[in-house]
Amino acid sequence: MQSGKIKDRIIVKAYTRVQDNYGGWVNTLATTATYWCELKELGGVVEDNFGKRSHYNEIEITLRKHTADLISVDSVFELESNATQYRVNNKYDSDIRHYTTIKATKVN
Repeated sequence: MQSGKIKDRIIVKAYTRVQDNYGGWVNTLATTATYWCELKELGGVVEDNFGKRSHYNEIEITLRKHTADLISVDSVFELESNATQYRVNNKYDSDIRHYTTIKATKVN
């Protein structure tokens, strides 16, 4: 992969516990980092579950290995161009020394 292909930006988020001002706690998403990557849309499926229609988009992002080591499998990320959230499904080294590929699905 050439560095010119790494032109898309993602915002990585993680669930964090914050106070709700009523003596309790609430889990919310907080931005942990932003990274450059190469983005590919793999496809999508529309399913009908008990009368509710669900749309699943699957994408693949490729980023530098040392950067990808900071992203856990339970992370959520957004594309910088829109606010669509994706959940990480799979993570593997596509080039053992330089690049890691992450497959993710759109969160409804």
